[in-house]
Amino acid sequence: MLGLRFNVWTSIVLFVAAAAFFVWSLKNRPGREESVYVDGRRPAPEGAGERTGEKTGEETAEKTGDEPSEDTAEDDPSTI
Repeated sequence: MLGLRFNVWTSIVLFVAAAAFFVWSLKNRPGREESVYVDGRRPAPEGAGERTGEKTGEETAEKTGDEPSEDTAEDDPSTI
């Protein structure tokens, strides 16, 4: 068909579909996510739980009902 091989047509169709999805995604879900973690599934802070019997931040939060503090890359100078 039109002098192109099947794999070339497949690549064109997939590229157009991916570009259309990207545009749709930008219109329907603008902005960035606040966190990459699902609620309640954050990693433990560094150094937490290293000693025997020490509770992690999630275990403490469960008992007190408080959520762990929001850590962002902006607060961490090592991510610059």
